Amino acid sequence: MPTVSRAELYEQVWKRPLIKVAADYNITGTGLKKICARHEIPTPERGYWAKLQHRKPVRHPPLPDLSDERLAKIHIMGAINPDLSKEVTEAKTRVREKLAEIAKETTPSDGPKKTADEATADVTILSATLRTIRKARPDGEGFVSAKGRGVVPLRIGPPAIERGIALLAQFFSLAGTQGYIPKAIDDGLVLVIDDEPVTFALETPVDRNPHQPTPAELKEQERNARWNMAREPWPKYDYFPSERLSIVIHANAYSGLRRKFSDRRSKPLEQKLPTVLEAFAQHAVFAKERRLEQEEGARQFKEAERLRQLEEAFDAREKHRIEFFEAVHQRIAERQKLVEILAHLNSAADPKFPNAEMIGWLRRRIDQLSALISPAFLNISARAAKVEFAERPKGTGIDPYVYHPPVSLQYWSIDDAAGQARSISALQWIKNGGLLSSAENDERPD
Repeated sequence: MPTVSRAELYEQVWKRPLIKVAADYNITGTGLKKICARHEIPTPERGYWAKLQHRKPVRHPPLPDLSDERLAKIHIMGAINPDLSKEVTEAKTRVREKLAEIAKETTPSDGPKKTADEATADVTILSATLRTIRKARPDGEGFVSAKGRGVVPLRIGPPAIERGIALLAQFFSLAGTQGYIPKAIDDGLVLVIDDEPVTFALETPVDRNPHQPTPAELKEQERNARWNMAREPWPKYDYFPSERLSIVIHANAYSGLRRKFSDRRSKPLEQKLPTVLEAFAQHAVFAKERRLEQEEGARQFKEAERLRQLEEAFDAREKHRIEFFEAVHQRIAERQKLVEILAHLNSAADPKFPNAEMIGWLRRRIDQLSALISPAFLNISARAAKVEFAERPKGTGIDPYVYHPPVSLQYWSIDDAAGQARSISALQWIKNGGLLSSAENDERPD
């Protein structure tokens, strides 16, 4: 919140117009005038700057003494553009300073104004706009419109066509002094400022006049009166295109930046073109900042998504590894129990109760489990179940749809010569190992 003294603000408002001083504080000219009145600071009267420019006598009252010392310091809280960056503000200043330098080096032309054809001869990129708008037919309200590739979007009254094209040519010439280039796009024409396209349009606002009823409408009113219908059977106003022109910037809505510049009685739009160009520069910087913010946001989102997928893939691999070793541990625990049972039977052997078949089965089962948890079989079973124990190198792509087969420890028939292994059943492994008794080997299903 800027703080200034009465003397400082008094000096500022008498050096420049109120609206320009107000812009420095991000408030409106009306708001600044109210602040000055509250703090007993006289301000220039209406027409002061025009009179001063033409060297006419003006009134410049001195700063009066304060009636209340609490009003000596002024705290100004800006309400417009509160979030604009320093770069956006500086863009306006750079254009203003450069235009001022150019104005010192050039002599203003007092010759006749150029026609639309002469203007497009100087700024050829407007040729398509001129051709299109001249072919357009007025709509129901009397406006003609133009749009298309390389065409400045227009909605103006026919009498304003010539002046509008000449105004655009003057604006593009002024923009060229800053290195800004008009560029044709599919749905219009944009002004490119430091690689940022700024879209805009040229319009004329709607004017209205009180409607003058026609004889037919008056006659209809008489008929309505017989039925006690008091409503007038004609519109209150007639609407038509005004002769004023407006440049409207179609970018950065709700940014706080000014987007519309129009003719005024005291100042036509041609005299506002430097201010319009300053606004274009600000919009370009603002758009670039927002674009970079969006790109950074997208990059951060993409990186967060990548990390999420990495975490998800890592968790899936960890889960698969744990499942594999839980299966291994289950077989080890089973083997350990059988070993203890076998040891018990061997130590407590009783000739009266021979347990040869039981002991034989225990030994065979222990051999089976030993094979299942052997390093060779574990290695092959892990690869068959796609259990990865090495983390993927950095930069390796992540497949979110990778399928992990169920974890199971299997028996394998290994062909060392061919370097291959084939999954086989427990019975087949027992047969291949010669662990099946002759009675079991000859057994047939019922």
